[in-house]
Amino acid sequence: MIAIHARADIRLAEEYKAAQDRGEVAAVGGVSGKTNVHAEDIDKPATTAELGIDRRDISEGRKLKETEEADPGVINRGLLKVGAEVTT
Repeated sequence: MIAIHARADIRLAEEYKAAQDRGEVAAVGGVSGKTNVHAEDIDKPATTAELGIDRRDISEGRKLKETEEADPGVINRGLLKVGAEVTT
């Protein structure tokens, strides 16, 4: 179950990053690429709070992804080491 949760956090981080790249959700630093436009005229992308997503989950997913990319299988090995069941 823990491995599934880790993969879900990784997927959330990936999807949120893709949505940021598409301008569908807010990114750090606000709206980019908009100049000489009044703030009230900009359709602001949704924030994590507006979407009901805890940004700490996205952060955790990014960290897990980086860890897994650096050492594939490390999450499952760590779970096995502490006696947790690994689900694939």
